[in-house]
Amino acid sequence: MRIDLAKIDSQIRKLEELKRFVSDPETRALLETMVMNGDGGNSTSAEPEIPMRAAEQPKSRRFKAGTQIAAIADAAMKYEKPFSGYELATKMKEEGYKFHAERPGVAVTDVIRNSILKTGVIRVYRKGRGSEPMLFERVL
Repeated sequence: MRIDLAKIDSQIRKLEELKRFVSDPETRALLETMVMNGDGGNSTSAEPEIPMRAAEQPKSRRFKAGTQIAAIADAAMKYEKPFSGYELATKMKEEGYKFHAERPGVAVTDVIRNSILKTGVIRVYRKGRGSEPMLFERVL
């Protein structure tokens, strides 16, 4: 019996791509609805649905609902381009979020730097210099 290493490598790459593809919650939900058959919504899979562990949950949902950190993380996930804490605070105010801080832009930047960066939801795009603020970007 001959072992074809190139074929094994190809299959590994395909499985890794599939894992990356299905790890997105929206894509997973879409895929699950596409795989459903017509027998009352039962999945074609015989395996029972296993609840997601905290490590598998979408990163923006790891924060306690109703907290400022969760609101900032959710707002940051809507940005597709790099943003500053000041831009994010302005956008949140426009969407109706009420800040208790005297300077919301500074408060948002501090929350991102001290709490959210550690979770991997957001990363630093460019460090601030002089009057230029620090820019962040969401991690896809």
